[in-house]
Amino acid sequence: MLIGDVRIDQWKEAGLIYPSLVTGIIQTIKGNMIISKLGALSKQDLHKVQKTLSISIGL
Repeated sequence: MLIGDVRIDQWKEAGLIYPSLVTGIIQTIKGNMIISKLGALSKQDLHKVQKTLSISIGL
């Protein structure tokens, strides 16, 4: 894992196929590049992602 990465604890409950993480690398993509939605993060995992992102961008 790299600085800014967040391991998803409840990946099965989120509907993900494999243990996953949210990367700390911020990128933009076009909306038409999204093929489908895989799942949704739990409130606990989403809070961890938001907290890490805030720290990473200095908020």
